[in-house]
Amino acid sequence: MLDNYKLYEDGRIRQIETKPFVYDYSYSDIYNSEQYKLNSKLISYLRYGYIVGSIGRTPTSILDVGYGNGEFLLAASNQVRDCFGYDVSEYPTPEGVQRSPSMFNRKYDVITFFDSLEHFPDIDYVKELNCNFVCISV
Repeated sequence: MLDNYKLYEDGRIRQIETKPFVYDYSYSDIYNSEQYKLNSKLISYLRYGYIVGSIGRTPTSILDVGYGNGEFLLAASNQVRDCFGYDVSEYPTPEGVQRSPSMFNRKYDVITFFDSLEHFPDIDYVKELNCNFVCISV
């Protein structure tokens, strides 16, 4: 087992000690190098295709939690009319995408957590999300 992690009998793994991290504009901006943007664009279209294939249709609305530089929202907004982003940083959402003040302010068809859920110290709130589908990658 890795140092600083505990494995529970039911298969869950939990980090024992965590350090506070500041998510701000400069953190999100590190993802704007040309190579990272190209890779991010490609994986964003793969993620969108995965969602459509999984639910069998185009989502009616998407909320991307921890949207970072907004590449996934940019890809999704080409097909989904109602795209929203929620992030603790003040990084702007892509043009045509609305910034949501909360994960709980309305019902969404799909809520995504692409490499963001692991940044929350407690994820019990996930059961309170108002949506039809949740897509998580960690």
